Order: sequence, then C-alpha cells, then structure tokens
Amino acid sequence: MSYNRIQLVRPLTMLATTVLFGIAVPASAQTVDVAGTWNLEVTTSPGVATPSFTLEREGEDLTGHYSSEVLGEADLTGNVSGSEVTISFTASVQGQSVPVVYRGTVDEDGQMSGTIDLAGGALTGTFTASRSDPWYRAPSRTALASEGRDQPPRTLSWCVYLTINDRLRFPSRS
Repeated sequence: MSYNRIQLVRPLTMLATTVLFGIAVPASAQTVDVAGTWNLEVTTSPGVATPSFTLEREGEDLTGHYSSEVLGEADLTGNVSGSEVTISFTASVQGQSVPVVYRGTVDEDGQMSGTIDLAGGALTGTFTASRSDPWYRAPSRTALASEGRDQPPRTLSWCVYLTINDRLRFPSRS
C-alpha cells in the first residue's frame, strides 16, 4: 500500500469507528445516573429524619416517589445536570400543602449531599444520601488510588473481531 493511501485509510477508519461506537465524552460533561432508591439523613432545626426516595431518569428529567415518617408519601419530579440534582414535591403537613425542594450534588463516590428547603425557606436544612440498591457501588477514592488512578475510567474499550469466510481476521497495522 502506498504512503498516500495509508494517509487516507487511517482517517476513514477512525471516522467509521467513531460513527459505529460513538464519541467518548469527558466525565465532567456526563450526567450522573441517579436512578434507583436512595436513603437519606436530613438534618433540620427540629431534628434528624431518615426518608427515602426512588428515582427514575429519562434524559435529564427525574420522576419518582418520596417516603418519610415526617412528611409522608409523595410523588416527586426533578432534574439532573452533570452532578447537580434538584428534586421537588408537595407534602401535606397538618392539612397544609408544603412545597419541598432538595438540591444537591453527587460526588465521585456516588454519595449525594445538599440542602432541603421547606415552604419557601420557612424551614431549611442539609441532607446526605446513599444508594440502597445493592448492585450499585461507585469505586471509592481508596480503591482508585490503589490502582494508581484518581478517577474511574471514563471510556469503554471495544474489541472487534472481523470474520470473513469463517476465518477470524484481524485488521493489519500497515
């Protein structure tokens, strides 16, 4: 193969690979997946509560259900952008409708933390949350450090095998 042909083939191969498998997006631009069940610890001036919520995500939109001994049960909505999460619902407290807004971030260990606002600032507090889903475990900083990394891998690796006439072929690296 001539040199000019190699120059043309490599960019075309890279373009085809990009079209087939997508472009890797830097982690800072990716939206975290917050779908699942979360257990919270909420601290306000009256005390500490331990509600939970279950989230479903479609794009950046969130829907789900909130459950608490203090504020009861409620359907919720929200959004997620990058690692920023906003969740809101209306609770019934002593027969009154009270808007509740959680604003937080999900850190690199998969923990969520932030603030809670009830009734437009009449009562505020802080919260921390962790997943109760047993299948999800974000890599801890300690585990990453033991592997010589400071962040989890951000791209997928693909291994493509090309079969022609029942024979396994590998692309040449000319």
